[in-house]
Amino acid sequence: MNSLNTSEASSDPLLHLLSTPIPETLWHYTDLNGFRGIVTGNAIHATNLRYLNDREECEHAWSLARKILLDLLPEEVEECQPQRVRPLVFSEFDGIFSRGILAPDNLSLFTASFTLDGDQLSQWRGYSYGSAGISLGFDLTNVRLIPAAVADRPTLFAPCVYSDTQKEALLRRFVESYFKVALRCALDIADMPTVLKNAEEGFKKEPHRTQQQVERELLDGALARAKEQVPVAVRKLSMNLLNVSALLKHSAFQEEKEWRFVLPVFPGMDSPPEIELRTKSRTFVPYIQYSLLRNGVFPLKEVILGPGSEGDLAISAVRTFLKSQGLEHVRISQSHIPYRSW
Repeated sequence: MNSLNTSEASSDPLLHLLSTPIPETLWHYTDLNGFRGIVTGNAIHATNLRYLNDREECEHAWSLARKILLDLLPEEVEECQPQRVRPLVFSEFDGIFSRGILAPDNLSLFTASFTLDGDQLSQWRGYSYGSAGISLGFDLTNVRLIPAAVADRPTLFAPCVYSDTQKEALLRRFVESYFKVALRCALDIADMPTVLKNAEEGFKKEPHRTQQQVERELLDGALARAKEQVPVAVRKLSMNLLNVSALLKHSAFQEEKEWRFVLPVFPGMDSPPEIELRTKSRTFVPYIQYSLLRNGVFPLKEVILGPGSEGDLAISAVRTFLKSQGLEHVRISQSHIPYRSW
């Protein structure tokens, strides 16, 4: 996304989120192996969403969206046999997460995380593997100018959302759009006995048509409309949820002040990225590389070594490495936090 219409962004919560001004410096915590790979590859490593440390990734968005749908339903079906309408509305919605693109076996969403705080104890502990890692300060203010090489990928870059009120505002727009279509089709089918009863007068006027023919035509029409309209609404909802789900975080993670790249990977997409693997504990973690080069410039501006690093010796080694990569201008310092990991 290169630019956003101001008035459109103000009325659309998602566009408003995606137009959030990018801070001058955003930080990425990693270990030394990750640091070397990022710099030598001029790319950030985006991890498959299912392998991140928040166990509720994506499930959090699903539970919030489903609650909104439940809240909407009673308002519209007080006298319309909710026991028949509810399954029709929810079967397609739940299918997005059980058999659609957000199902655990199908989810192919990669994210790379940054934060506003480059020297925070909880993040050294959580992401730098014993506090001896490194925090990388990037200038990502031009990152929304997506390079042509990845223009076919619907990449998002935005701050994470921790406020429940803001999450609901983002999701409600998508859910209501789907709900209107699904409810209309569900009511057509669920209310068919009433429709057929009202059509009985037509049998008398058209003696050449049997009651069974009229019933079949009316039911077939309702089913055809549902078959045509609901899948379109489901696809639209699925794509919106796919994009926004990775930006919705549990409030317990609020102190991380996280920004994220969101990179969906689809079967059949042009120039799909190569999915690579790294080891973590007792498993492999899938990731892809996303280039940070802009006009041939790698936007690394500062690095902070973790509180468990080897002081001046570590700083000297990092300086030598950066110089070998043509990054002599990068500032180097060590964390001011007096923390030992042993």
